[in-house]
Amino acid sequence: MRIGDYEFELINAAEYTWRCSGNGESVVISLPIAEVTTVGDKNIVQYGNGERRCIPDGGEDCKYTVHFDNDPHSNALDVFKNSTEQINEISLGNGVIHVPDMAFYERILSKIDFGPDSALETIGRYAFSCSTLPSITIPRTVKHIDVGAFFSVKTLTEVNFEGNSELRRIGKEAFCKCSLRSIVIPSQVEAIELCAFSSCEKLEQVVFEAGSHLTAIDESAFVKCSALQGIVIPQGVTKIDSCAFNGCCALESVMFEQGSALKEIGARAFNGCTSLRQIVIPNGVRDLDLDVFSGCTALEKIKIPAGVTLDVTSVWRRRMEGAFNIVGSYHLKEIEFEETSQQVCPKMDVVGFFLSAAVGPLDGCKVRFGDHTAWKYDGTSWTPCTEEKKEKEETD
Repeated sequence: MRIGDYEFELINAAEYTWRCSGNGESVVISLPIAEVTTVGDKNIVQYGNGERRCIPDGGEDCKYTVHFDNDPHSNALDVFKNSTEQINEISLGNGVIHVPDMAFYERILSKIDFGPDSALETIGRYAFSCSTLPSITIPRTVKHIDVGAFFSVKTLTEVNFEGNSELRRIGKEAFCKCSLRSIVIPSQVEAIELCAFSSCEKLEQVVFEAGSHLTAIDESAFVKCSALQGIVIPQGVTKIDSCAFNGCCALESVMFEQGSALKEIGARAFNGCTSLRQIVIPNGVRDLDLDVFSGCTALEKIKIPAGVTLDVTSVWRRRMEGAFNIVGSYHLKEIEFEETSQQVCPKMDVVGFFLSAAVGPLDGCKVRFGDHTAWKYDGTSWTPCTEEKKEKEETD
């Protein structure tokens, strides 16, 4: 039997052992093919599980379905990944536990199926990168999607996960430059790694399943997701790394689940989120890095929790100045501290800080404190507001 560049010779029918020859190499592989019958230019293949498939026997425009139901030690997928023929559909049976690195790199694919009791555990590095796969449902048993597994699959608009997914990690650049419109992240996922969804310019919605185990959103994880409109950060996330949402220009809403464990927001994490109007930083955050909100030109309100370090004598002063460097924002109307003025002011010269931080035009902006005292900027200077308690009670 010939498939694409390779000739297959049955060695042992009982064990489904075949000799695969082509491109100057010859290897013995395990394929669960029990019988092959030729009808015209077609190969009728009967697998060991009784399934029958019709496979064209070659030609420049050959399109065919390949079914793998190999044992965990078979190298059948490694052999096929080097074939130059077009594989239109892929069927991976229950015995496949790993899709090898670059297995279907740059393939013209229209469909991939997994067995009803798939045991697949990992999808290898760049396994489907630059292919034409339009959609995929990832089996429940997959625990790791490796680096670039679906990198630049520009046709990929839909990714679903089977119920009770065991997925733990979404690797570096796993879905970078895909055309996803929405994604539901399974609850067992603990890490979204570097650039995992970067430059998914059509991605409008990211949803985390209830009970999410996520602890970190890594550097540039969602950078340049320019259609993303809102995000709710799971309770267990302790760090949003640098540039995580940089350039998400449609992002209007950033919310944190109740009881958020967030402690750190990295440099430029929300840089260039030009649609973001307000943000309430969770209690417990201790570190706001450089330029966290720079370029957020629509930002109207920032609420700063108790405990954020604001010591003007240390590096934290410089970090805070950078964090709220919102040069060009004509919309900032309120900066609220949960701590009282007596708690904050000994740690920093509030008026001096905001004037020296180059925060842009702040005409009408108010700085509120937890004891209802406030300062207001009138375009030239800061003055205390004596009516703040009444105003705050009315707005609450």
